[in-house]
Amino acid sequence: MKEETGLNIGELKLLGIFSGQDYYVKVSNGDELYSVTAVYVSKDINGNIEIDKKESFDLQYFNLNELPDALTEE
Repeated sequence: MKEETGLNIGELKLLGIFSGQDYYVKVSNGDELYSVTAVYVSKDINGNIEIDKKESFDLQYFNLNELPDALTEE
């Protein structure tokens, strides 16, 4: 986590794994895929968010009580 986000994360708890037809993506070059996203929660977080622009274009951090709807549907 430190290398990719700049954050030090302690103990993790798996919230859920999200995939299936609702996570189908067709990208601009024509490639098609089904995204698989593993979502974890932790109360043990230190550091400052730093995005490595070579590997990522966005990084988001959410409080457990403010998760986007798409991450809480089953």
